[in-house]
Amino acid sequence: MKTILVIDDEQDVLDIVRSVLKTKGYNVLCANGGEEGLVMAERDRPDLLVADLMMPKVSGLEVIKRVKASSRLNGIPIVVLSAVSADKDRPADFWARGLGVDEFIEKPFDPLDLLGRVEALLRRAGYASAKSGPSGQTPHPQRPSIDLKQASPDEVAKAYIESWNYKDWETEYACLADDMTQHYEKDQYVRSRESTWADDDGARKRFKVSGIIEKTVSGVVAKVVCEKKELFDGRTWMRKCTITMKKTGEGWKIMRFREDPLARSETQLES
Repeated sequence: MKTILVIDDEQDVLDIVRSVLKTKGYNVLCANGGEEGLVMAERDRPDLLVADLMMPKVSGLEVIKRVKASSRLNGIPIVVLSAVSADKDRPADFWARGLGVDEFIEKPFDPLDLLGRVEALLRRAGYASAKSGPSGQTPHPQRPSIDLKQASPDEVAKAYIESWNYKDWETEYACLADDMTQHYEKDQYVRSRESTWADDDGARKRFKVSGIIEKTVSGVVAKVVCEKKELFDGRTWMRKCTITMKKTGEGWKIMRFREDPLARSETQLES
């Protein structure tokens, strides 16, 4: 049974969150304020933390800071509930990135939305734990090494497309311009991609660059058009990928990626 610690200075919020989480059988601990919450977190080491942001004495910001600084608690997924308003200029993911947390939910909140996000985070955490080796790192097969700073545009395109096969999300991240990563920090991007892999049954997918159709370089801008072979459940899809890149101090970075279907054929899944 997963244990979730909820920290808030409003009793009605604690009651609502506890009630909705208990519908899924979670062990829910409630702390009235940040001071009590930190004591309970160290004592019980929950599987996930839900915390208000604005609380007297010990704020949610301080709770987050001390949890991340604790060797015992660092790595616990954190969901922030806050009355701070998200908008088009500063959406929820902006606040999540700024706070260094996994989810940011604005008050007043939809209890079912909260439940769904909590379940997704716990699935992701459980998946990562099950796939971890002795070092605690996910033991994905290692892809061939490539120096992306020195790689040509077509080599970057191939590294990006085929990184899925190795679940090498760090390489995927390194191929992308900031806008393509939604300005995520690398660790947050990798966690998000690991969650997608688990949810989408990505272990059964294979991607392969089967040919370069076109490559043009004009100053610091390049375009690569390639054929991508996508294999899944014994079927093959052929797609044309058009990739626009820019040259940076860290090498070629993907600014835009578009794919269009070429053909579909039913074949046996290639290894």
